[in-house]
Amino acid sequence: MSLSRPLPALGGMRHIDLALRALDGHGLDDNIRLHTAIALFGYVRGTAADLESEEQAVRDTGMSGEEWLESREEAMAAPLAMGPLPAPAAVRHGTGVDIGVESLSEYGPRRLPDGVALLVAGAGPPIRPACG
Repeated sequence: MSLSRPLPALGGMRHIDLALRALDGHGLDDNIRLHTAIALFGYVRGTAADLESEEQAVRDTGMSGEEWLESREEAMAAPLAMGPLPAPAAVRHGTGVDIGVESLSEYGPRRLPDGVALLVAGAGPPIRPACG
């Protein structure tokens, strides 16, 4: 489903409706409310697509994501060795770093509402989406 050319799908419209109603009454204009609702929908849709493609990759390769990354250690290290990429190089094998489909799919739903809460609380001016 395209976010810029949405189809009249009831499930997607229900999600947008729930998000718009949750944001109603908090002093946000309609433009910000709609952008926020669509951004949340886009995150959920993107995460679902990643989960689906990961499940397919496990079926195709017989390897988990972690096993697949470990089998490609040299290939993953090559770009880091070629250029000044200090931040990714530093966290790549950092203590406590555990990135996977599951952790990423859990992180967003826990953190995205924090940003919306700051927007609602007026902790800063909302970023005006560029319209073109």
